[in-house]
Amino acid sequence: MKWLKLWWPVPAALVAACGLYWLIDRTMIFGLAPSFALSNVEATTRANWGALGDVFGGLLNPLLTLFTIILLIRTIWISQETLKQTEEALRVSNETLKTTKAQLEVNRAELADSRAEMARSASAQESIAETQAVQSRQNAFFEVYKLYTEAVGESISVSGNVGRGDESPITFILRHALSMNTDDDLVRCLESNIKDHAALGSVVRLCVLAYALSDGDSQLDLMVSAPLDSQWKAIFCLFANFSDQREANLLAEAIREGRLFGDELLRNPRFPDYHGYLSNATRNLNVSYQS
Repeated sequence: MKWLKLWWPVPAALVAACGLYWLIDRTMIFGLAPSFALSNVEATTRANWGALGDVFGGLLNPLLTLFTIILLIRTIWISQETLKQTEEALRVSNETLKTTKAQLEVNRAELADSRAEMARSASAQESIAETQAVQSRQNAFFEVYKLYTEAVGESISVSGNVGRGDESPITFILRHALSMNTDDDLVRCLESNIKDHAALGSVVRLCVLAYALSDGDSQLDLMVSAPLDSQWKAIFCLFANFSDQREANLLAEAIREGRLFGDELLRNPRFPDYHGYLSNATRNLNVSYQS
């Protein structure tokens, strides 16, 4: 108990003073102090009290001063010890603060590394996802492309059911469409033939689908246009320019961008005049002629 260690001289001084008082009092009562023995009782009492006061003053003042000095020294020593303990606590606190700061720096660096690693992981996952998406799209493209080439081959093969003689369906439809006198008749001819003949409709739909799956890949775009002969290119130009169907709009976009079959269209010697339809269609679609 710190307070007891600090204040023990005070009760000790009081005990010493009481003991001294008792000793003096006993001495005077038993007549052991001849200097205090006076004839008059009152004078003796006063003299005794005066002597007692002098004794108390002469003894207690040095004792109290001594105790005060002891207490002061004790207080200074305790203050110094407390100051040392405070300084030590501050030193430990500073060391702890430095350690905490160093740990925070380490944690900050680890957090930065973790974020960078997460970013790299996310980037890798995005790359993997993009690669998988490209592979899936390419796989889908080649599946559609296989059907597309089969449909194109069927549409340009010789068939006695459509046209006359050895005309292929696509030749017959192109000749029939170019014989129309108005744009509306041309559109009805193209749309009805594409609708009525499954192979022709399949070519248009599969071409649009393959064009969408190629997604701007120039090599895949070349593959889409490779199976098409000049007659199919002419049909596509007419259909894309005059029809309002969704497939026609997509074909027109592909032709204008030069993705479907480039920017040129070979003249078909079997249809030298084209009745102006193909000229207008190719001009509107930014496709040029080459003889």
